[in-house]
Amino acid sequence: MNKKIAGLTTALLAIALTTAGAVAPVSAETTAPTSSATSTPNAAASSAPETTPSATPTEAPAATQPAAAPTEAPAAAPTAAPAAAPSATPAPAAAVEPTPAATSAQAAPTASPAPAKSPVTAKAKTAVKTAAPACIPDSAISYTYAPEDNNGVVTVKAVAGSTGVLCQPLYVVATSWKFTTNDYWPQARDIVNALPAITTPGVYHYGATVTCGQGDIYAGRSPVPYPTAVLNAPSDPYKEVFLSSMGFGGVGTTVTLTPDCYTPPKVTPVTPTAKPISACDTDGSIVVPADTATIDYTLTGNGKTGINTVTAKAIAPAVLVGYPAGGWTFNLGQRYTCPTPPVVTPTTPTATPITACGTDGSIVVPADTATIDYTLTGNGKTGINTVTAKGIAPAVLAGYPAGGWTFDLGQRFECPPVVTPTTPVATIITACGTDGSIVVPADTATIDYTLTGNGKTGINTVTAVAIAPAVLTGYPAGGWTFDLGQRYECPPVVTPATPTATIITACGTDGSIAVPADTATIDYTLTGNGKTGINTVTAVAIAPAVLTGYPAGGWTFDLGQRTECPTPPQTVVAAADVTAQTCPTDGAETLDGATLTGDQLSDTADSVTPISGKIHVAPAAHVSYTINGAPVTSEYTNVPPGTYTVVATADAGYALLGTGSWTLVVDPADCLPTFAAWEADAFATDPSCVDGAVAGGNITVVFPEGAESAVRYFIGSTEVTSAVTAVAPGTYTVRAIPRNATDTILGGGVFTLTVAAAPTGCLTLTEVPGTPGTPTLATTGSNVAPELGIAALLLLLGAAAVFARRRNHSTAE
Repeated sequence: MNKKIAGLTTALLAIALTTAGAVAPVSAETTAPTSSATSTPNAAASSAPETTPSATPTEAPAATQPAAAPTEAPAAAPTAAPAAAPSATPAPAAAVEPTPAATSAQAAPTASPAPAKSPVTAKAKTAVKTAAPACIPDSAISYTYAPEDNNGVVTVKAVAGSTGVLCQPLYVVATSWKFTTNDYWPQARDIVNALPAITTPGVYHYGATVTCGQGDIYAGRSPVPYPTAVLNAPSDPYKEVFLSSMGFGGVGTTVTLTPDCYTPPKVTPVTPTAKPISACDTDGSIVVPADTATIDYTLTGNGKTGINTVTAKAIAPAVLVGYPAGGWTFNLGQRYTCPTPPVVTPTTPTATPITACGTDGSIVVPADTATIDYTLTGNGKTGINTVTAKGIAPAVLAGYPAGGWTFDLGQRFECPPVVTPTTPVATIITACGTDGSIVVPADTATIDYTLTGNGKTGINTVTAVAIAPAVLTGYPAGGWTFDLGQRYECPPVVTPATPTATIITACGTDGSIAVPADTATIDYTLTGNGKTGINTVTAVAIAPAVLTGYPAGGWTFDLGQRTECPTPPQTVVAAADVTAQTCPTDGAETLDGATLTGDQLSDTADSVTPISGKIHVAPAAHVSYTINGAPVTSEYTNVPPGTYTVVATADAGYALLGTGSWTLVVDPADCLPTFAAWEADAFATDPSCVDGAVAGGNITVVFPEGAESAVRYFIGSTEVTSAVTAVAPGTYTVRAIPRNATDTILGGGVFTLTVAAAPTGCLTLTEVPGTPGTPTLATTGSNVAPELGIAALLLLLGAAAVFARRRNHSTAE
């Protein structure tokens, strides 16, 4: 506080200012306390006695008019609001706005008041003796207040025979403020301590510490509004009601001021700069500092010629330091006209920026003349370069850009080494129970290789990144992408038991078939009556098992027809040529006419199991043969190496003469390993026009005839089970994989197929005028000749039968 505040001789009293729409508003009180254990200059100068409250609790005393304050201090209205009359029923407590955590320190009421410095106490007023009240009257309320600490206690005494509740609740809010200038006003809110509603007997402590400003204790019979952020003056912006104005027992006003404590901020102004006139046809100038929150700058003069003054003024509460009396004065001189000089136009220089590695840029600077000097700033090869021109007096330049010509030639950069990445190698999955693989090139000093994917299945990508400063060449955009296919486990392989048949060999008898019993992996089925005629036994694997060593179509037996015995029977002789043949050799033909080659007779994956040999049985009339009980249906029977028994049986009504049984040996030492090699094929069909509409493209795969399940096809990573699959235009990888791990695919079984884009125009059939029912081709969206449309239609109507044959390279003649 400055000296004029300390010299105040009267207190600033509360001003009753009604705010529209506010509920019981309050503000700071400026009346100094009437008594204090320790008085401050402000407290002493502003002390003024309060009017003793009336004995009646329903009225608040009027505030005493303060002595006239010096004109420097803010005026205060002398009025105070009366307290509200008590009601028979206590008013409900209302919520008080919470105190901001950053600016307030709440003090909860305690059972006994905190000790205060020199508290001023007063005896409670004696209430008029009346009948026992239904509620506790205000006469039971008293308070103490210590102005030096801005705190005290409110005491509510118990009244015998009462309800134990005040007739009206009491609300108390302690607030402290801080000075913001070297005068009283305005003040900023500092600490707020709002007590809960006081309704029952007890001792309630209140207080808000004052650091440098004013302390106020507000009160009311309804919730006291939360103090605003700034107190501009007494009762501004809201009406003030202090605890001391409520008419309770107590001494001294509940408002206090701290001693002088405010120190205004000191600010140093910036010195303006001036540029006097130094050339003809030019003005001078003054750079006036920009205004700040604490300093206003003012220029007196035109800022171009003559005498000019710049002054600075501090914005309260700041004060200036280091400021010359009267400000800063500058004489910019007087403007004068230049004589007419010769005018010359400089030549524009040319520049060549750097556009390639290992090269410099260049600038062609014009040669100096008798009237112009040219200057190059920069090395003329790289970076920023500026060419300036200067007229040689008295010549002046025309058509000259301010600052000259500036060129950015760029930075020289050396040519990076060019490296070619190594192409990775991928192995695609072609057999069950196996993974694919990718051989990623090893990183080098100039190339980093990265594999995206697991390197075993599905889509995998290998990318290469050059290590600076190297750059790549011969590198496909996006790297190398491989579809390794999906791993699939090998199904369990089971070998079915061969059924045995007893063929009718004598008249008056039936044949029979011994069908193997079903197992957990194989179901057997007999088709036929099992006694006569053609009978077939088939075996079906129970998924996931697959069969091996199973003849296509199963086992077929002709048991013959039952006949009655003739009297006497006719005699027949079995064939003399029943022999075991050796295994096939390179160049030999199989039974179906195909020629075997050496590579088809060997299998590096299976060098143990030999291929089949054969048994030759010459046919004879009325005689049937079995090999180990199996009927012989062909002159040559393919068999694996081993020992076999061939039995001849005469037809019914005939008797066999001579040899009827032979034991034959097929030597495994003479036979090569066996395996099944399957042919596979796949082709693409492009989209075409069919009857005016576009027929989509497709991919066709060929399954082996009679053994369709032996070969699996995949388009990309998707397995297909039908011969024809519709696809969108594009390039596809088709793989054929044998279902049996011991088999193989002739030719590798990998096909890269491309389906072209759909045609842009189509042909439709129309009727030839005058010839009903005779169609011709009309173009739709195309200028194609009708003959071409007919040809396209015929291509679509034609179909090519595709067959695949399983070659069992274990058989030969």
